[in-house]
Amino acid sequence: MNAINLYALTRFDSIDKFYSYDQFVSSRTKQLHHDEREMSSLLSFSNLLFTNSVNPLIQSGYYFSYTIPQISKEFDLLRISENSVINIELKSEMIAEEKILKQLCQNKYYLSHLGKKVFLYCYVHATQQIFKLDVFGSLVATSITEIASNLGAQTKVYTSDIAQLFRVADYLVSPINTPDKFLAGEYFLTSQQEKFEKQFFEKVAQKEGPAFFALSGNAGTGKTLLLYDLAVKCSKYGQCCVIHCGILCESHQYLSTKLQNLQLVPIKDINDQYDFSRYSYVFADESQRIRKRQLDIITSATRRYGLTTIFSYDAVQTLSSREENDAIPQQIETLPLSARFILSDKIRTNKELVSFIRRLNRLSHPDVLSQYPSVSLAYANNQAEAIQLIRYYQAVGYTFINFTGSNYKTTAFDVYCGDINTHRVIGHEYDNVLMVLDKTFYYNENGEIRGREHPNTNYIYTRMLLQGLTRVREKLALVVVDNTDLFDNLFHIVHA
Repeated sequence: MNAINLYALTRFDSIDKFYSYDQFVSSRTKQLHHDEREMSSLLSFSNLLFTNSVNPLIQSGYYFSYTIPQISKEFDLLRISENSVINIELKSEMIAEEKILKQLCQNKYYLSHLGKKVFLYCYVHATQQIFKLDVFGSLVATSITEIASNLGAQTKVYTSDIAQLFRVADYLVSPINTPDKFLAGEYFLTSQQEKFEKQFFEKVAQKEGPAFFALSGNAGTGKTLLLYDLAVKCSKYGQCCVIHCGILCESHQYLSTKLQNLQLVPIKDINDQYDFSRYSYVFADESQRIRKRQLDIITSATRRYGLTTIFSYDAVQTLSSREENDAIPQQIETLPLSARFILSDKIRTNKELVSFIRRLNRLSHPDVLSQYPSVSLAYANNQAEAIQLIRYYQAVGYTFINFTGSNYKTTAFDVYCGDINTHRVIGHEYDNVLMVLDKTFYYNENGEIRGREHPNTNYIYTRMLLQGLTRVREKLALVVVDNTDLFDNLFHIVHA
């Protein structure tokens, strides 16, 4: 999306012409939703600005209604130069000043990543009031003269594709991947997450005795961030137990040492002897993977001690036939739930990679894009060539996720030295992911990806593949070994 000439855009008072012209000059892929109040507010602001400034250079260089991909953070007006960033939010009518302050503070967080001085304003059309976020983080009144002065002081204004300035990974905070940012509170919940959190605490305040909650959602919806955010806030009122239904990593142990009244526990420790009486709250992450007996232990302890327990899960992210057969999510949903929260806003999802993964799983999937620049494919005739390609991708910053092996039998993937296996990536995300596929995988007559039987018959290759693929944030690389049919199908997806 390119910068526009604000003066030229606001010469149109026809809503159709306004949005058509915006799409043309900005090179948007899709035309914005027609919003008469938005257009009127922009027209009002621009008339006020250009009436109070005779500097023609401030007419251009604006990004109107830009949204950072994946996290859906929108800015009404941005102007970016070598020395500063100016953000102007538009309101058709006055709203609570607390809401304006909150929005400008959030905008400051996202724009500060550009490493420039940030000026943040809000213009109210109905009253023609202008507010700014001052250096002390307070909301104060200001004038159009100040905005015009700061716009005029900008030099070498950026006008090219704004998407090149924003690296989504810089904003995706995870308790596991970026524990320091999480501990410092350098993140914001989505409106949906905030809504669920508010409902959670309202229900907890009303409860008399034990309470069960369910939190579900697909990969990328922010379940773990919300769960840990709830746990940290609950730890102010009582002892909390966070159960990770996988293998603890260094980040889990690091969080345990930094958080008060909060203990992180691996699922393997949950047995009949585990003492839940010391806790007030229990949070089970990735709970689709727990065993029936462990679910019974947690639910029984919740009832016995009057605990507040929340299960977080994604029914699709199973790795074994045992997990599929146990159907733990369905069992959780039969509990007397105080509330069930279903996250649907995909804040950590790269739409391009989602499309590719869907089509990899089913060739006829309708989610088709014209190109997949974030997907890299390579072919190896044998394992030795594959190892060379793996070394290359690791050298340029890819994390190689290998398939979990068997404790008793060898697999075709044992020869590859992965950075981590599919069972150890539970709850993790990586900017760049590499996986290796061989003759283990094939497409059936319906164009659906299938895998041959794992030496450990409890494991399911296609489930482990999905687990690895959905850990990616930015770039995905696949090395196909001695399987031309598979490669041809994948190549057709990215080069159709």
